[in-house]
Amino acid sequence: MKYIIYVRKSSDREDHQILSIGSQIKVLQELAVKKNLQVVGIYKEEKTAYKTGRVKFNEMLSKIEDGKADGIIVYHLTRIARNSFDGGRVIYMMDEGKLKEIITPETLYTNIPDHKFMMQIHFAMAKKSSDDTSTFVKRDNQTKLDKGEVISLAPIGYLNIDKDGRIAGKRFSNEKQNLLAQLGRTLNRIEIDPIDGPLVKTMLEKVAEGTLNGKEILKYAQEIGFKNIKKSTFLKILTNPVYYGCIRCKGKIYKGNFEALISQETFKNIQLAMSNRSKPRKQMHSFPYTGLIRCGECGSMITAETQKGHVYYRCSKKKANCNQKYIRSELLEEQLHESLSKVQIPDAFIEWASKQLKSVYKDEVKLQESTRMKEQQELNRLKKKQARLLEEYLSADSVLTKDEYLDQKQKVSAEIILLEENMQAHGGTEVKWISDCEEFFDFSREMLSKFDTVNIEEKRFIIQSIGSNFSLLNRELTVEYQKIYQPFFRLNEFEAQSRLEPKKPEGQASKYSFANKMKFWGELWDSNP
Repeated sequence: MKYIIYVRKSSDREDHQILSIGSQIKVLQELAVKKNLQVVGIYKEEKTAYKTGRVKFNEMLSKIEDGKADGIIVYHLTRIARNSFDGGRVIYMMDEGKLKEIITPETLYTNIPDHKFMMQIHFAMAKKSSDDTSTFVKRDNQTKLDKGEVISLAPIGYLNIDKDGRIAGKRFSNEKQNLLAQLGRTLNRIEIDPIDGPLVKTMLEKVAEGTLNGKEILKYAQEIGFKNIKKSTFLKILTNPVYYGCIRCKGKIYKGNFEALISQETFKNIQLAMSNRSKPRKQMHSFPYTGLIRCGECGSMITAETQKGHVYYRCSKKKANCNQKYIRSELLEEQLHESLSKVQIPDAFIEWASKQLKSVYKDEVKLQESTRMKEQQELNRLKKKQARLLEEYLSADSVLTKDEYLDQKQKVSAEIILLEENMQAHGGTEVKWISDCEEFFDFSREMLSKFDTVNIEEKRFIIQSIGSNFSLLNRELTVEYQKIYQPFFRLNEFEAQSRLEPKKPEGQASKYSFANKMKFWGELWDSNP
């Protein structure tokens, strides 16, 4: 049989305790020599397995499918997949007989039911660990944003500072570090760049004056010190609210806890200057629904204009001529209002659903605590086993050879690493889906009343939250509702209790079935940009 060695390590939180690529190759080559395995290739990858699309991984499977190899040698099954698609693909190849073996330092997996079942468990645990880590990272980022911290690399003009007070990353220089030291205080996690910061400030203030066109501004930036600045980078600087002390993330603005380079008024003047230099448009921001709706006949975007004191929306006819007529803004807004009303969730349903969810939530919290205790007990057991193994090996009357000791130690260590990975991924996190559901309920219950009172930007946000692919044909609006709202479509036209409440709400099976649906909707809401 012919084997391929596959090694992978990424910057993912789950991979922190995994051996380096070089160390993995060394271990697996020694394993191949020990078992007298014929290795026909080594594939190295520095990419996460949480999502599909790994180039080397796909090349390896293609080679196996072509019959050029029969098995894989890998440090651990988590190196192969942390997503359900790639894991399922590998198991399916075993079903088809194309992949005959997967060998790790601890285990051999072949095309028999028990082995494939264990593989499915490992892949599922790896995916669960990655999912939990993703949730943890999202919460961690949200916590940082709430505190006013930048969650990504600081933009040009600012510096990231590590916990030791040193400049982090490629922007470090002794000159900048010495200049920051002259501030005579403890450095914050983000500081104004003492060299590039003043240059960025000068450039932004010049743009705010509105006297230069695009080429002149770029030339000015190069003249004052930004020699190799790209146009795309330059535009990001001009539109980044960080420079007036705020952070923009997923359409929301958070107040930063760092020093601003310019005032908010200067930033507004920059945006005004940029809009004045762009192609003339008819007061785009006065029309809340332009850029959201397409013509149902030709597919062009709907535009708007003012005639005799009234706002009319019409097809822009950018793609083709069509025969669609104007529609008054009042009529369009009535239809948008009606679209919102179709997915507004009745209070009676929310009140009933909340009781069901809180009951399941309590049970899930208890289960989570129980799982943590069991994991900790198992970890303690493995560490005691590891200690006893060493004690037995070192004892005068030990019957263990060195190879036997190392083999058993490696197996126990691998179990400890996998268990610690899972514990770290969800350690300290709480059951969160219920708060996602509550947030979704609150938004959906209030969106109709808010729509009538909020500003243009918020109107657009509310509309985009409920649906997409808005289309206008013969003055009639159609909406493709977001997946999260489809179960509630026209719910307000029915009795909430008779539509979604189980016939026996006190029954455990009915209650948990409904709770699972709600958790699914909550996850959709949490991931909705």
